[in-house]
Amino acid sequence: MIYYVLGCAINGFKFGAPIFMLIVILPMMLFGGGNEEVGWRMILQPELEKKFGFHIATIFTSIIWWLWHLPIFFIIGTANANMNYFLFGIMCLTLCYALATIRKVSKGVFPCILTHCLINGLSAIFVFNYSLLSCCITLIVTIIVSILILNINKRYIR
Repeated sequence: MIYYVLGCAINGFKFGAPIFMLIVILPMMLFGGGNEEVGWRMILQPELEKKFGFHIATIFTSIIWWLWHLPIFFIIGTANANMNYFLFGIMCLTLCYALATIRKVSKGVFPCILTHCLINGLSAIFVFNYSLLSCCITLIVTIIVSILILNINKRYIR
């Protein structure tokens, strides 16, 4: 929610596809992004956390995730083809924090899969131009909220 609310509030937005298209888009996103979460959040993130802790593991995962998407930027017709790759990297770090927090709190990857599908699906509906300002503010707010959620979650688990 932080990602879309701040992005749309800072840069404005236009509607792409009608909102009811989520019914069609979300199941398609299971194969067009959501399934990535098995590798990122079920395998890579937890293994890196064992060695480096949550924050460094999240940064490493985001860098790998960012590099993983590089070929898509060269495919004409994809949403990424018209994006700034550097800003996309900041967005990857932002979403990695959100998704890593979701995995940590839920202790599962399925909520991450659903969130990734929702993020991809909503990008077809709420279209906004990314800016350095919106990406940085969204990153900072997401990290702060993630830290707060993880700290609150630790207190309730004890």
